Amino acid sequence: MTLRADERAYKVAKNQQLWQLDVSGNVQSGVVNDVTGVNGGLNGIYNGNNITQAARLTLTVPLHDIGRRSQLINAKVRLEKDRLNLLATKRALITNITNTINNIRSLAKRYQLALKQVKLAEQSYALEKKKQQAGISSALDVNNTQNQLIQAQSGLINAKMAYLNQISNLQRTLGTTLEHWHIKLRYGG
Repeated sequence: MTLRADERAYKVAKNQQLWQLDVSGNVQSGVVNDVTGVNGGLNGIYNGNNITQAARLTLTVPLHDIGRRSQLINAKVRLEKDRLNLLATKRALITNITNTINNIRSLAKRYQLALKQVKLAEQSYALEKKKQQAGISSALDVNNTQNQLIQAQSGLINAKMAYLNQISNLQRTLGTTLEHWHIKLRYGG
């Protein structure tokens, strides 16, 4: 928004550096009362004797006009700052999106590892229960293995939540959250 306003301000300041040619003209008529009364009344206005015509041509050349030159320089500086800010914002957005995508990939791998960890913990728990039934391990060993399974399941839930949160973050950044969830807004009118 400010970029467009500053582009206009720069164009105006640049335009004020140009030469200006003004043309104006006027026609004036009137009645002059004389002693004879010949030119009196309405007839005296339109008989052509009492008409004054003038034309004016003015050329303005801004030579060494420091005020206008300063406006032009300031407008150009603001415009360049706006362009640099826009470029920096674009780069920051690209970096943010790239980092979010990399985080999503990393979290997807973390989720896959958490799934494997849960499967291994389930197998370990089942094996520990069989050992207990055979009299090889104690109830404490079974309880510890069960706690490891619960921790693995909790890690799986946390990994999935982190993954889904990053996807939500990416959708918010891209502005596609409503599309993804098939939500359509109705506008009044």
